[in-house]
Order: sequence, then structure tokens, then C-alpha cells
Amino acid sequence: MREIVRTLTEESLAVVLLPLPAVLPPGAELPLRAQVQGGPTRVWAELEGRTYALNPLEEGLYGAYLPVEGQGSLELKVVAERGEERAEARAYLTVRPGPLATLLATPALLDPGEEVRLEARLLRRANRVEVRLGPLIVPLERVDDLTFRGTLLAPKTPGAYELELYLDGTRTATARIRVRD
Repeated sequence: MREIVRTLTEESLAVVLLPLPAVLPPGAELPLRAQVQGGPTRVWAELEGRTYALNPLEEGLYGAYLPVEGQGSLELKVVAERGEERAEARAYLTVRPGPLATLLATPALLDPGEEVRLEARLLRRANRVEVRLGPLIVPLERVDDLTFRGTLLAPKTPGAYELELYLDGTRTATARIRVRD
């Protein structure tokens, strides 16, 4: 057995994946980020037999949102190329059923008319994110590609209420609030 030692310098081509989500549901998007050094001419990812170009986000950082389908363990490979030289990094993603978003309403126990802070965390990008409470529709404001926030006033009538989160017109998640007597 022979050991091969390779010394990396700033000019060496190398790929390092930034941390990935532990689990994603089918229909989600993987927010892939990879640090690449060595001045690559091309950087791409391979997932489920498809190839996706990674775009430079800042110096040495490349990324893209990759669609996730199927179920089980999927192999992800990121490749950087410079002439004949190639570097790659591999990881495995676990895909299993689950929600594409979560909705957090705070506080969950309120006085009539009290302000409710809303935060939606998405696992895929959406153009229109809104919360519905009966006929009331509250558009949420974009914080980043996968986080949206907003507020609404609790109903004046005591009781339990279900808030519904819609992504591009599709009901995706719910949260409950209770208004005190």
C-alpha cells in the first residue's frame, strides 16, 4: 500500500461543500453553496442524473438552488474544472416526506386585537407568500429567499384560530393562535 500526499496551495483547485440540510422533503430546493479555490473555469453540481451550473455568488463561493425529488438517500457531487484539472466533493442527501414550509405565530396566546408576529420558513423559493385567517389575507415580506415575515392583529372574538400559509396560491402549512376571553 502506498500513501499519496497532495499539498494544496492557493493555486490548487479544491471544492468544499458548505453544510447541507439533514433532511429535505420531495419538492424542496437544496440551497447549495460550495467554496471553490484555484480559479475554476466551470463549476457544476450533479444530482439525480441531472447537471446544474453553479453561479459565482462572491469571491470563491458558488451556489444554486437544486430541485429535490424522489425519496431515500441521494448522492450529490460538485465538480470544479480548470483546463484538464478537476476537483470534486460529494455528499448524501436524505429525502423523505415532510412539509415544504413552517409558519411560526408569536405569541400564540393573545388578547383580542393584539399584534401577532408571523414568520414563514420555506424549503423552496416562492414569489407570493401569504397568511390567511378566514377572509383576511396578509402578504408576508421577503427577508431572504427562504424567510418571510409579517404581522396581523388577533381577532376581537375569543377562541382558537387556524392561520394558513400559502406559497404561490397553494396551502402549505398552518399555525394556531388562541385569543383570550
